[in-house]
Amino acid sequence: MSGSASVSDAYGSGYRVATLKEAIDRVQYPGVDIAALGNDGPTRSQHG
Repeated sequence: MSGSASVSDAYGSGYRVATLKEAIDRVQYPGVDIAALGNDGPTRSQHG
């Protein structure tokens, strides 16, 4: 594959986790209640 970069070549070169979290925290969907999707529900590992 000469001349093309693999995905692993760019690993870690994106935005910092803190920057992404700040952006996600600002996302709003007026009129949509997503409270039921919070962290107090079952996790994937609890579904057996």
